[in-house]
Amino acid sequence: MKNKVIHIILISSLIVLFSSCKAPNDISSNTMPPENNRISITGEWLISKLNYSYPKDKESDIQKFNGKTAVFSRDFVIIGEEYYYNPQYSLKVVNADEYFIYQYKILPGDLKIENKKVQVITVKVEKQYLFEVIKLNEDRLIVNINGIFVNLNRLSKTTEKEISRYVGKNQNKEDVKKVIKGKSSVLVLGVAYKAKDRNKQIYKTFLFSSKNGEIGEILVSNDLIFPRKNGFWRVDINDENLNIYPLNNKLQGIKLKEWPINRIVFLGNDFISFELKDNDRFIYRNYPIDAVNVQNSVKISDLYKEYGRRIFYEKALKFSDGEVYRAIDESNFTLSRKSGHWILKGRVNNSNREVSDFNLQLIPSNKMVFYDDLCMNWAYIKSKIPEAKDAFTSPNGDIAVVFTPKEIQMYNIEGKKLSDKPKKILKINGQNDIIMAEWALGEYYVENWREVFLNNSARKVK
Repeated sequence: MKNKVIHIILISSLIVLFSSCKAPNDISSNTMPPENNRISITGEWLISKLNYSYPKDKESDIQKFNGKTAVFSRDFVIIGEEYYYNPQYSLKVVNADEYFIYQYKILPGDLKIENKKVQVITVKVEKQYLFEVIKLNEDRLIVNINGIFVNLNRLSKTTEKEISRYVGKNQNKEDVKKVIKGKSSVLVLGVAYKAKDRNKQIYKTFLFSSKNGEIGEILVSNDLIFPRKNGFWRVDINDENLNIYPLNNKLQGIKLKEWPINRIVFLGNDFISFELKDNDRFIYRNYPIDAVNVQNSVKISDLYKEYGRRIFYEKALKFSDGEVYRAIDESNFTLSRKSGHWILKGRVNNSNREVSDFNLQLIPSNKMVFYDDLCMNWAYIKSKIPEAKDAFTSPNGDIAVVFTPKEIQMYNIEGKKLSDKPKKILKINGQNDIIMAEWALGEYYVENWREVFLNNSARKVK
């Protein structure tokens, strides 16, 4: 236990050191264009356990992959028993220390990695993040799937033509066809409610899922839990105390006492936005989750350079009372929902204590929002459901979740149209704000995320 605490302190110290040297969420890297025409990991690989101390609650997940094969090609990805069609690949070369400390809160040595720099290949399907592949050499990879590290050793360096015959040779063709065409999606939504008996917010997390066209049960947790690349995390707010930590390791969390938090307004994989009370003002502030502290707030120019700063100032000036230098603060922005999408919203605090919020004509950065598409236009949704105030459609194009003032409605999607009637309807309190939305694809993620919820006191509500 003593060694574990020392290890955590060392990692925390390195995070602070790296944070002071560069902009938030910036890992030294050389990003290269998508490699679909020359995939450096093409071939068949054997999945095995790493010599690594896994959390006990991950052992069953490891067994699902151990001894199975993985295949990467231009046309599909197979990992264990999961099949993904038309993957997109992108490559970056990163500093190994910074990458593993920032992304996973571990040291490269924990995984017996000696490389100073590593290639990281991001795999997406339908613009949705699946996992990252860490290439150590031509014959060895490490993959992190939902917080689980597994080892991949090359079985064969096959050509694309040979890979195309892999399915026919090693699998039942009809089963593979069914798996590839069968769509499975899971959506996690964080919702903020105004508490009835106090001037505070309460938070709930909803899970919606579909497996091969069958709508699953809706789950709800009274905690604010959210997925990251290294597994699920929780956000706890108790009065002015903030705690953000992995579900399986509270010691690795971030604890801040006596923080003037009024409410959480946005939560993503790597960023969190608050409305803070600053003396007599309410201001927005955004922080990288791995380095939340008062001095580390993100400015609009950190995400959009000088162009974003200029847009912010031009819009803010229209709402300023004339005390320009005091009123305009490019850190004073957040994300909110409008017509089925995330939008950027700025704020000006004038000298008379008036607050003015305004929309920014900037597309949300993919550092804050990974997926923000509707597979049908908002006008169509409103024509079918006039009372709709927000909507989410899966990257797979198989399910839609629609919010009205009094209900959450869940639909199948058929030919980019909503099913005639909602498959599920859940009554809700209309005084709510959606602060987080995260999707995942494939049966593994559907089952894994449901299991995480059920193991953390979630209940079935529909």
